[in-house]
Amino acid sequence: MNWNSIRIYFQNLMTLPDTVQIGDLTLKPLRRLLITPHGEETLDPLVMKLLVCLISKRGRVATREELVAEVWPDGFAGEQSLSRAIWALRNALGDDAKAPRFIETVPRIGYRFISDDPVEMEPVAHESAIDVKSSVSNHGKAIEGTVKLVRQVRRLQATVAVLGAVVIVLLTLLLTPRPFNENTEIITVRNDDGIVDSTVVIGARAAPSR
Repeated sequence: MNWNSIRIYFQNLMTLPDTVQIGDLTLKPLRRLLITPHGEETLDPLVMKLLVCLISKRGRVATREELVAEVWPDGFAGEQSLSRAIWALRNALGDDAKAPRFIETVPRIGYRFISDDPVEMEPVAHESAIDVKSSVSNHGKAIEGTVKLVRQVRRLQATVAVLGAVVIVLLTLLLTPRPFNENTEIITVRNDDGIVDSTVVIGARAAPSR
């Protein structure tokens, strides 16, 4: 779940029913709960919105373009997002794309909700909407804070990497031996004990010839 999903979800909050009962399925859109005989699952806000949208169009084909426009009104999604949401929805419902009980794929057109079970919808209570909106809003702020922290850590890592590279370059320059220049001379002196002592003289120039 991401912050964009939460934001779009609340743009459509007041259009969602409080409870949807269809056969042995119970939906709590404001709580994002899907309750089946096998238990309950919390859905992504947009996956829940997609399910309610399909149920509201039960019996007819909803085109892919139509679903994208209704579930992602800001236009931040495409057919890949819709396909992923359909996959997540089928997985939550325990539905099989090859032998569907709930969601039928109409090739190259869209999807159709095909369950014949009666559908009952209860309108949302104003107090419930306020409570849920406050709760998820706080959750969204926590997500935004986490994202900002991650960005700060990444910037710090980048700064440390640059400083490390600069230190390595400086150490390389300091520790690399300097080659003799063209005026370097080596003076060899033999002392009284026969020991040869070589002295490097940098910058010495040969005496001019007479």
